[in-house]
Amino acid sequence: VFVAGTHDITTLQAALRPYAAETRRWVVLPLHAGLSAEEQDRVFDAAPEGVRKAILSTNIAETSVTIDGVRFVADSGRAKEMVHDAASGAGSLQEGWISRASADQRKGRAGRTGPGKCFRMYAAPQYEAFRPFSLPEIQRVRLESVVLQIRALAGDGMDPRAFGFIDPPPDDAMEGAVITLCQVGALRWGSEALTPLGAALS
Repeated sequence: VFVAGTHDITTLQAALRPYAAETRRWVVLPLHAGLSAEEQDRVFDAAPEGVRKAILSTNIAETSVTIDGVRFVADSGRAKEMVHDAASGAGSLQEGWISRASADQRKGRAGRTGPGKCFRMYAAPQYEAFRPFSLPEIQRVRLESVVLQIRALAGDGMDPRAFGFIDPPPDDAMEGAVITLCQVGALRWGSEALTPLGAALS
């Protein structure tokens, strides 16, 4: 079951736990990045004979894991992504609709090792309205570390704004990162050259 975040997992797990305990035919397991490796590995354990395993997951299970025996997928169509606001300089975890590519990845989790079926918790017109692909991470996050790495690896002669990104970040986000680094003393005002502090941070 794909949901947006850990709060949804906790809420759904609490709702399902009494039924699982009463019937003794279900084991309900969470799967998200906040769990330890040992806790995440529990989803790979085979369920006891006559017991079904329900895995409540964020988008961590879209592509990174293959779990044997998954026959059904329920997709909420929602996910949370870190988004950086260049105007305020702050980042926040925002919930929204997934892309069509992500929806297809989720669908593909069912039946990878046998017959399977996906139940989408949204209508076909909503799916068609999804953007084709998720925004690349570099277009959503803070860029200070990226600027420092370019300066450290390419030297002061390379303007980070002119770097040949495969997926170029927004101009205002790049400009904001350069200004922030100058303000904290990691780059020099004017030349934007790397300072000793910037070299240490890179």
